[in-house]
Amino acid sequence: MIMKQKTIFVAICGKPNVGKSTILNKFLQEKLSIVSYKPQTTRNSIRGVLTKGDVQVVFVDTPGILNKPKSKLQDVIVKNAWNGMSEGIDLACFVIDGENGLTHSTLELAKSVRAKIPNMICVINKVDRIKQEEFKFKTALKIAETGLFDEIFGMSATKQQGIDEVLEYIMSKAKEDRWFYEEDDLTDRPNALIASDVTRETIFNKIKDEIPYGVDVITNIFTFHEGYIEIAQDILISRKAYKPIILGSHGSMIKAIRVSTTKKLEDFYETKVNLELFVKVKEDWLEKVKVD
Repeated sequence: MIMKQKTIFVAICGKPNVGKSTILNKFLQEKLSIVSYKPQTTRNSIRGVLTKGDVQVVFVDTPGILNKPKSKLQDVIVKNAWNGMSEGIDLACFVIDGENGLTHSTLELAKSVRAKIPNMICVINKVDRIKQEEFKFKTALKIAETGLFDEIFGMSATKQQGIDEVLEYIMSKAKEDRWFYEEDDLTDRPNALIASDVTRETIFNKIKDEIPYGVDVITNIFTFHEGYIEIAQDILISRKAYKPIILGSHGSMIKAIRVSTTKKLEDFYETKVNLELFVKVKEDWLEKVKVD
């Protein structure tokens, strides 16, 4: 008997740093989307694929949307986010930081998303950080009164709370349609971009506040060999002053970045990785960022 296939496309959206990428990774049970304590670490829309039984869910993890971009890079990030929500999305999963609640800017953003995607649920993330009574009678009630959301869920993505309930709801909304990806596909994102994201995440978390967002990673070589993957990347920095920080004393920081990134990539691809990193000053790279 031929199994009837069902599919649903879901956009994970919201303001920066509310936990969208962590939620995607929890849904997929894989480290696919870049996670950092810094806002705006996801720069492009990322598609993650989850296939369970007869249902295939295609998640689009959009960059955090700012109401008023303040730079060329932020402008591109916001445009990428809106583009990610305009391509046949069936359901919007709008993520709100439980600690901050429904601010005016978040409400306005939710209205804009709802105008593009008629079906929308709200996921209140980080509920482990707020009191239960406050969640029920302040945050959730206030959100429900907007009338913007079909359902409201509480979640703590980092503590794996509420993930299954949201996922079950999403899968229940899938419609009979052919699968767009193979059953074991995890993403449509090219390997080179995945590798770049992993290195960039490592830099963000290692360097902390010393370097702003004037850094990018380009993967020039990504080749599968028997028993290992060969990867060569350029770390682009917008100022010469950043180079000593990236390199560290006697090369200690660039070595730490390479070791950490190599381990993450080996865990992800389940094979040995040979990674080479080159730091290059390219002062105009921020001006050449393009919308996907």
